[in-house]
Amino acid sequence: MFLESNSTDETKLGNNSIFIYSSDKTAIITNKTPLRTTGNKNYGIYASGEITNLADMDFSAGVGNVAILNVRDIGSTTSKAVNGQLGAASQPTITVGKSDVINENYSIGMAAGYLDKDGVLKTNRSR
Repeated sequence: MFLESNSTDETKLGNNSIFIYSSDKTAIITNKTPLRTTGNKNYGIYASGEITNLADMDFSAGVGNVAILNVRDIGSTTSKAVNGQLGAASQPTITVGKSDVINENYSIGMAAGYLDKDGVLKTNRSR
């Protein structure tokens, strides 16, 4: 599956929104749409497969917003997330806001995790 978002108009995410979602492990996703949060607990791109972001993401408003989350199966070698393009004159910026640590609502620019044999998302984190 190829998915490309090409709108030059900024898209705003309010609360509990996801701009692009894909569970297809073979997906090739390219985002060229600028994103901005106005609320909490949003995802810009939540996907398996290959992600390339070529647009600014301003996730500074709200808490618990994640710009890019790449999830893969254990042993996958094709899953990756890239912000920007090698050799380009300018690169996109990801801006994140505050986290609510007490309630575990973390604001994150880019993160990766994997699914265990039972399909449960695992990440390594320290507090």
